[in-house]
Amino acid sequence: MARWTGEPAISAVLEAAATWRDRCFLGDGSVFTEASLWTITNVEALFRTFSGNPILGNRTFYDKLQEQLTSASADVKKLAAECIWVVLLFPYKTSVSPTTKLRHIEDIWGWSGESLPTTPLLGSNAASLEGIGSPGTFYLTGIPTEFQFLLTVLREWKSLPGAERSRLMTTETPWTFVSWLDQIPDADKRPTRNTLLYLLFPDYMEPMASSTHKRLIYAAFKHKIPAEQRLSGSSPALASLDRAIFAIRQALEAEYGTAELSFYRPPIQGQWLTKLRDDARKAIATDLSMVLNDYNLQLNQCGSKRPTLETTRPVDDTTGFWQDPSDATNKPLRWFVHLDLTGDSILASIPPGHGAQRLGAFNAAQGSSGAVAIRVIPAIKVAAEKYVFYEAWEWMLLFCFLPALPVGSSAQLLEGYDSTTGEVQYMGHPQLYISAALVGLNADDDVFSTSVDGVSRSATYAQATDAIKSLLHVAPTFAMPAEHANGN
Repeated sequence: MARWTGEPAISAVLEAAATWRDRCFLGDGSVFTEASLWTITNVEALFRTFSGNPILGNRTFYDKLQEQLTSASADVKKLAAECIWVVLLFPYKTSVSPTTKLRHIEDIWGWSGESLPTTPLLGSNAASLEGIGSPGTFYLTGIPTEFQFLLTVLREWKSLPGAERSRLMTTETPWTFVSWLDQIPDADKRPTRNTLLYLLFPDYMEPMASSTHKRLIYAAFKHKIPAEQRLSGSSPALASLDRAIFAIRQALEAEYGTAELSFYRPPIQGQWLTKLRDDARKAIATDLSMVLNDYNLQLNQCGSKRPTLETTRPVDDTTGFWQDPSDATNKPLRWFVHLDLTGDSILASIPPGHGAQRLGAFNAAQGSSGAVAIRVIPAIKVAAEKYVFYEAWEWMLLFCFLPALPVGSSAQLLEGYDSTTGEVQYMGHPQLYISAALVGLNADDDVFSTSVDGVSRSATYAQATDAIKSLLHVAPTFAMPAEHANGN
């Protein structure tokens, strides 16, 4: 279950969400009073008032909403306040403070001519106002759009016969409802789609607003679930993704022996959230580029414009290499290293087969290439003919040149790497380099865990780094260019 986030207020937030679900989403009541506010009539009126009366200009959403609701009934204004409460229920207190949430709800309710009722769900000390998680900038800057989407969902939902609503909520919970929700236009683009599902089904859905995070989580942990539960295609539907992540959570809870796991906390977070790794790679590239610039040289990064393996070429988890090596290694955007976890110790090797010694392709047409950075991804062997492309881990393999590499093509290969001698080739000839490095980008204690022949096995990033260091050898040679040798 995803009810645990590590935050003490989560129970209060989910209790508040359950109150809203039972009284308002399933019924026609009110979050804060005993009145009937969430009726189809009021929802329709709020939808028409907001959607049918757009106001342009730079005024705030709340200023515009007040003008839009000027002629609305008191009950519709109260409904608007409770809808805003729903929209603001997810954002964590560091994104939208409880004081700010309360002020907006209080202001909108006050437009009805009545004071906001006293209720445990509100007030400066109400734990339910502390929120659940970070919804992201896209959500926070798009509150009008998220509000509009919520009203659209409510309008469609309240228009259904009671028997149909009951069927959607109780048949193969929650997947029948998820399929219905995803039929609403632009549902796959709205963070509120994800937050709403968590508020309604916290035992099945994850507390996250970002669909991108869901895709990253699936990519990092899909090896935890049986092959028949894995998704086909490069961009699976969100409903399929949610179902797969639910299976992943079940596998992780069994592996760690606890339900108190969050994808946003250790030890799980570092296994999929690659922002720190990506930031490290960018910072290193920036610093190196500044140094090279002093010599009128540039850094070339292989595959830097393709953020994930999914956006490069298809891979084969039975060989731990590209699905079509003859195609992918013409312009390789990643370099794979095998890590064998099936033996007594971790062993690193270069995959056999066509193009495995091709490190990367880069634009050498300017004739100013002073360094080439290759993105190294491990293909971890967990059984015979079974590899896990573990993208959460990455290294940078760096080669530096002085003088610059000769002018090449816009997709020039650095290839022919011999891990025993350190030799590398460029444009069909051995190429000298003045330095080389394997740069770690992850935390040393990041852990990859799996099951090998029914036995739990794990490896840390530090152990994987040591194995790769034992595999790779380099042979830098410093040849002083004539202009530098003469003191110029």
